[in-house]
Amino acid sequence: MNSIVLIQGDQAYFKMDAVIRICELISGWPRIFIILKYLPISFVNYFYTLIANNRYSIFGKRNECMIPDNNIRARFL
Repeated sequence: MNSIVLIQGDQAYFKMDAVIRICELISGWPRIFIILKYLPISFVNYFYTLIANNRYSIFGKRNECMIPDNNIRARFL
């Protein structure tokens, strides 16, 4: 799998569906992406895939990984 996955209970969400649901759970400026849930999921997944396939040219690439502090580390499996 080459995508973001959110698991809530016994339900799994993929690509933009996962991103939108994550944005519903957090606070701050990312909540703006909640408006995307009113568009057809195939339409927003197209743009998700387009950005994901070109993420290094858009956002750049680092030679090392970020080492998260304890607050951030506790949010991941």
